[in-house]
This record gives sequence, structure tokens and C-alpha cells, in this order.
Amino acid sequence: MVVLATALLLAFAYQLFTAGNEAVAQASPPATPTGLSAQSVAHDSMALTWDDPGDGSITGYQVFRRSVDGDEYGDGQGAPEFVPVTDDTASATTAYTDTSVTARIKYVYRIKARNAAGLSGRSTYLNVETPATPATPAPSAPTGLTASSVSSDSVTLAWDAPGDDSITGYRLPGAAATTRRR
Repeated sequence: MVVLATALLLAFAYQLFTAGNEAVAQASPPATPTGLSAQSVAHDSMALTWDDPGDGSITGYQVFRRSVDGDEYGDGQGAPEFVPVTDDTASATTAYTDTSVTARIKYVYRIKARNAAGLSGRSTYLNVETPATPATPAPSAPTGLTASSVSSDSVTLAWDAPGDDSITGYRLPGAAATTRRR
């Protein structure tokens, strides 16, 4: 009976000891993320990645951003301090795509890791500039131009559309040309 009571007491003490260590491990914020980089930069999005700080307790990340000139949103109303783009990614995934960027703005990013105990320190800075908005390509030229009902003061033209839904109209060069008389 004494051996059984001693065994139960030791098992209970071991559970308290290991539970206490887990509580201590969770009582600390995670390590600071490193290796912040931009994997893809476009005029309207920024794909960021960083290295896992090696802490299995991470539940998400905070992503911070500011613009270099202090105009956070490119609208003349920005502030020079970092603001959260997302307060919590709610994932231990070490990637985030910011789709709230504006073309031709220089941004600075930082990341913080989150666990049940709080937030890590901020990562090092990442400076990135978004490119200009790409130009809309010119549509293809119409084909199959034909003329009918030709008279001394008018002509009826017909053509096949190039199949581009972005076309809003056609320009006919020389349509306002005048005729010289001899």
C-alpha cells in the first residue's frame, strides 16, 4: 500500500512539474522573426515571406507597414509611423500578401510573431517600392475592311472586330478630310 501511494504521489508530482514547465514556456512571447523579404512585388500587391523563429507556440503574426515618405496610403493623408496591415494572420504560416498597396510608393515592412503570451519584438526593416500601374495594351487592329455604297460624298465601311472586350469605339483616320477641287 505504501509503495502504491508513493508511486501515485511521484506520478502526480511529475505531472505538476511538466505542466509547470509548459506554463513557463508559454509565459514568454516568441522569438523575433528574421529573414523578412518580398517574394513578389506588383503595383497592387506585395507577397512577403520570413523565416520561422523556431517556436512551435506561434499562433499568428502581425504585419506592419509605413511608407518611406510618411504617406501611408498614397493619398496625402498618411502618418510616418508603422501601422498594422493585419493585426493577426491567425496562422503560423510565414507568408502574407498585402493587397492594399498603391502603385509607385516606397513601403517599409516589419513583422511580429504572436503566441498566447504576447508578441515578439519587431523584425528588421524591409524596404520595397511598388512599380507603376502597367499600361493597358492597345487592342488588335480590326480585319476584313470593306467599302460599299460609295458615292461622291459618302462611303459605307464595314470591318470585323478583333474580339477585344475592352474596345469602346473606333477611330477612322482621315474621316474629316476635305477634297480639293481643280
